[in-house]
Amino acid sequence: MTSSARPALSALTVGPRVRPRLVLAAVSALAFSVSLPATAMAGTPAGPSLVTGATTATLVLQAPEAQLGALASAHGITRSDRRSRLATSVPSAATRSAAVASAAALGLTVESSSAWSVVVHGKASSITRLARSGRVAGASLSVSPSLVPAASSVVLGGGRQLDWQPASLQQPHYGADFRAAYTASSASPPVGASRPIIATLQFSGWNNSGELAVEAANLGLPAPAPSVYTAVSVDGAAPNLDDGNDGSGEVALDQESIYATNPYADQRAYFAGSTVQNEIDAYNLIATDALSSRGIMALSISWDVCEHDSNNLVLGAQEVASVHAAIAKVVAAGVTIFAASGDDGATCYDGRPGVSFPASDPLVVAVGGTTLMTPGPVETAWGAVDNTAQSGFSGSGGGQSVLFPRPAYQATAAPAAVGRELPDIAADGDPATGFPVYHDDGGTPPNGGPGTYLVGGTSLSSPISAALMVAELGSRGITTGGVGDIHTVLYSAPAASFRDITVGSNNGYTAGPGFDMVTGLGAPNWQLLVNQLVAAPTVSVPPVNASRTVPVTTAVPGGQTIGHWVTGYGTPPACGNATGKPTTPAAVTVPTDGKFTIWAAGYTSNQTCVIASTTTTVDTTGPAAVLTARLSSPVGHKISYTWTAADALSSVATVKATVLRNGKPVWSAQGTGGGSVVLPGKLGSLYQLVVVATDSLGNASTMTRTASVAFDDRNFALSGTWARAASKSAFGGSVIVATRKGAAAHLTAYGSTFTLLTRTCSTCGAVGVYVDGKHVRDVSLYSKATRTAVSLRLTTFTTAKAHKIVVVARGTKPAHSKGSAVFVDGLLAT
Repeated sequence: MTSSARPALSALTVGPRVRPRLVLAAVSALAFSVSLPATAMAGTPAGPSLVTGATTATLVLQAPEAQLGALASAHGITRSDRRSRLATSVPSAATRSAAVASAAALGLTVESSSAWSVVVHGKASSITRLARSGRVAGASLSVSPSLVPAASSVVLGGGRQLDWQPASLQQPHYGADFRAAYTASSASPPVGASRPIIATLQFSGWNNSGELAVEAANLGLPAPAPSVYTAVSVDGAAPNLDDGNDGSGEVALDQESIYATNPYADQRAYFAGSTVQNEIDAYNLIATDALSSRGIMALSISWDVCEHDSNNLVLGAQEVASVHAAIAKVVAAGVTIFAASGDDGATCYDGRPGVSFPASDPLVVAVGGTTLMTPGPVETAWGAVDNTAQSGFSGSGGGQSVLFPRPAYQATAAPAAVGRELPDIAADGDPATGFPVYHDDGGTPPNGGPGTYLVGGTSLSSPISAALMVAELGSRGITTGGVGDIHTVLYSAPAASFRDITVGSNNGYTAGPGFDMVTGLGAPNWQLLVNQLVAAPTVSVPPVNASRTVPVTTAVPGGQTIGHWVTGYGTPPACGNATGKPTTPAAVTVPTDGKFTIWAAGYTSNQTCVIASTTTTVDTTGPAAVLTARLSSPVGHKISYTWTAADALSSVATVKATVLRNGKPVWSAQGTGGGSVVLPGKLGSLYQLVVVATDSLGNASTMTRTASVAFDDRNFALSGTWARAASKSAFGGSVIVATRKGAAAHLTAYGSTFTLLTRTCSTCGAVGVYVDGKHVRDVSLYSKATRTAVSLRLTTFTTAKAHKIVVVARGTKPAHSKGSAVFVDGLLAT
């Protein structure tokens, strides 16, 4: 926004005027215990106190603290998942009915009941009897004095007027300035995403009467739709009724700064009365609403009470425990709570050292204040001498809690601490560098009335922090399911996630490197922090695929809205441009079998990219098998087969082995691995071992190994003149020989390749070869020297089948031969 578009500031340009004074009537109930130091219990009654007259109290139905705590810190789950998990912690209907019945039996009137509590009204003595009876299992109640000393107050976290500061040093900041300084997105939620909701808790009314619309016009922002701001009454409180203590200015600051910082969010302001019971009821209502069809993402609280007041029974230890229990329900419902750490530095508003509650609650993000100067930005801790009539010190609230021990998440940041230290983070809070609020305080100009006032304090730091986190989440499509407690992420995030503030003090503690009790961890970089908060989408693929086209499915946690997807394999790329890419993840095709990383990049409407990946194994072939065959020497009558099967990418499911003789099965077996078999061979037979191995994906491979037992010369049918002669070197111990033309030897054999077992010599002649009645070739058996056990291939076919093989003596002398003898030792069919 240009300077010309910024509204003119009234003469009262820094800080709200008189702070509101509100009392909390301490009527509450103990929902579950919290660990409190002994100092916190000082002066607290051991049991319910007796009171007189009629009063109202709340029976808080107990919930398991461990379950709520685990759910409070759960990130990246959808609202429906959170609702179903929280349902196991919600007290049962039977418990609620028992509480109602017990109250009615004592003459008490049940004013209302919810999933978490039952509000009763009637005689104080009856309420005390109910509290002491213990007759309501799973519920608890305490009654404390209903009147509070006048010195107590709940005050704005906002700053006071620093009238000594020259106007020339005033530097107003606007929503765009906050988004730039704290690195939060200015983009709207993706198309199709709901508007997120930011809640505030208020203890004063606000007669809005269009103030939010005037502020929007002054800032050059779109006019807020009627649905943007919703006032919610708690226990009948009047949202539009100003309490007369300028509390309405606090509400105006909250709602207007939230709208300026995040105009894409809707606001729900919960207005409660000034009792602890009202406060607890407000938290219970917020927790219930957070699980509705459109949940609440964050809650900002700019009201506080000094912790040391709790030791004086203004807010007793039991009351603190009850409020803590109610806060736990809100956070478990996915709401991140931000609270102002106070504006009086290391003291409370009464000048005594101490910190503020509920900012000190370990489930609440305590927000301190800074002095923000732009451009830069340059930030220092907010703290200055206050020269107003109240005369004191204004600055970022901080210190160590006496109510809550140091939480585990602060073990590294504050190793020497006994109690919880605050703040956790910090943002602009100096009224001189604050936010221009349009408000009509009902006063008279020029010192009051309608106008634009420069306002600060941690009352500004808290709502803009809530708005900034929700803005960054919303830009990623996370608008309906919150992330709950973020402390673990804050304290474990990389140092770059914060701008460390090392200059300034709060009149008790000094800002320095790392965590300190003035600005906490520093000024957040919300983009980097949300990267830690938001779970990335997950990619799902079959762990092993029988196809090289891998189907990809994705799950988007936390209610994110992803508009486009890019998928692939290998090393995930940096974010690119998703324009024109599919709205659903496409299958990924890989080039070979093997192990691959499959990734998916999802893009929101503003091109923000989230990348997830997983691994898969692609296996499109069956197992590999190793087969061996051995015949007894030299071509003998026993056949030994062995086989093994293995798959490098997936498991072997089945291995079936079959032995065929001349094409017909004679043996088979099935298992999941290797095996062996020894079979007697029959003369003149072709044996095949066929192994079919199948992997867990159904891929099958078939391997064969053949072995043959030869025909002996005795297996031939003879015609013409043949003589048989014994021979130690011959197959079967003999050969047949013919010298006369036309002598024939024939048999039928099964196979594809046929080989004659014969002898060659210097007196050998030639044979004619006939297959199935057709002449194939003539073969000379001449050799200069005699050779026995000669294998002579006769013919080959493409497939194995039965053929009639005939060899005929030609009765002729080949060249150089001295005779015409023809020897037949056997026939090998393979």
